[in-house]
Amino acid sequence: MLAVALLLLVHGWAVGALSVQPYEAYQAHPTKRAKASRAAFKTAGGIVYIRDFLTDDEFDEVRGEGRRLRGKAKREKDSIAIGRLGRCVDRRSPTHKLLTSAAISDRLCELLGEEYEASEYPIELRHYPRGAQMEWHRDDLLFSPAQCEVVLTLENDSDSRTEWFDGLGRKEGVWTEPNSIIAVRAGEDGPSHRVTPIQRGERTIIKMVFAPCGGTKTAMYEEHLDSFPGRRVRKKVTSRK
Repeated sequence: MLAVALLLLVHGWAVGALSVQPYEAYQAHPTKRAKASRAAFKTAGGIVYIRDFLTDDEFDEVRGEGRRLRGKAKREKDSIAIGRLGRCVDRRSPTHKLLTSAAISDRLCELLGEEYEASEYPIELRHYPRGAQMEWHRDDLLFSPAQCEVVLTLENDSDSRTEWFDGLGRKEGVWTEPNSIIAVRAGEDGPSHRVTPIQRGERTIIKMVFAPCGGTKTAMYEEHLDSFPGRRVRKKVTSRK
């Protein structure tokens, strides 16, 4: 009973009143915020939802890039997602430079209590139009130890929710607001999660892969890269997340 009460308290702090404040506003409480999100990530089995991850200026830059890329997005291939569109963020862009910076990696590590660094894996813009969804799954292992995959919501006027099963086997879910992230540990030890079908509205996100410091790439890494438009397919992938 105590463990459940602690989870509710920490989870509420990680996604509740404190983290709903603008980034600059909660700088007076960085230790409390970090402790809450770390505990939530651990207790929930490797998943946490955090509001206002970027500063206002950072978010404006990334959202602007997302709007420019959205019209160029194409249907994904070899993906378990249904009806989703995707496009890689240009590695030469200011947005890519920002999201792969040490400052962003350090911010994520502080909130998760684990050591990760920006990987070479492409940063993806993903757009969910009406009818799009993603079935229940766990993220494939691209690194050993497991990577952390981060979804940053840019725009969302949809009725879709991201749902998962936490470390206690409870089904959780959230409507992801702009400038929030969901951080998910990959592999069989990570949580099963999904994106519910969109009946109205649209949702646009950025997906990033953060590698464990000192980790090595798995064979699945290259197989997933082959599923991106414009790359030669060496082996068909049936479960790209």
